[in-house]
Amino acid sequence: MKKYISFAALMVFGVSVLVYSGCKKKDKLDSVNPVVTVLGLPTCYLQKGRPYVDAEATALDDQDGTLKVTSSGTVNPSVIGTYTITYTAKDFTGNTGTATRTVYVVDVEGTYGNPTLALNIKPFPTILTADSTYFTDDLFLSWDMGGQLNYSGFGNNMGGAVASYLTSGTTLVVPEQTVNCGNPAMDRKFTGTGTISNVNAPHTKITINYTEVSDITYHCRVIYTKD
Repeated sequence: MKKYISFAALMVFGVSVLVYSGCKKKDKLDSVNPVVTVLGLPTCYLQKGRPYVDAEATALDDQDGTLKVTSSGTVNPSVIGTYTITYTAKDFTGNTGTATRTVYVVDVEGTYGNPTLALNIKPFPTILTADSTYFTDDLFLSWDMGGQLNYSGFGNNMGGAVASYLTSGTTLVVPEQTVNCGNPAMDRKFTGTGTISNVNAPHTKITINYTEVSDITYHCRVIYTKD
């Protein structure tokens, strides 16, 4: 009987050591943090007054697979400012992974008038007052959360919308694009760069250096001021 009891005790001890060793082995090897991936854009822009809907995030661990993600931080669409949403995930060992999204609440949509223009000179010089017979139309600006600004009336060309992208807090890029617009209406190719200043101030300014190619090639710099 003692022989059987000793054997059983030895087996229990062996299993315990195996389980314990297995746990310790995993704890020792699993030192990799989960990877948290922000869904949607890691940096986005929200026009003041519009609702904010978070795209959330996912987390994947090399050993534990898909993990639950918790978020912290809030966005107040009624208050201009910079907001940070932090996403966190923890694996079964306790390793923690994080990722963040930055949300800028701004007030830039609206009508921009009083354009000034430097026309057909390159490189772009000091701003000249536009010829009122040539450059009089207002610019109407709207944008999405990705930082895409859509201009209706860009470069005095009504009937089409030219898009640019806000690549930082103040820098604009007008990617090459062809828009059917103007008078007479025709395909016009635009490309350029620019800046936006006095964001959220009463008189936000947009300065754009751009090239317009249609039947004639124009090199322009234009400044719009928010009404």
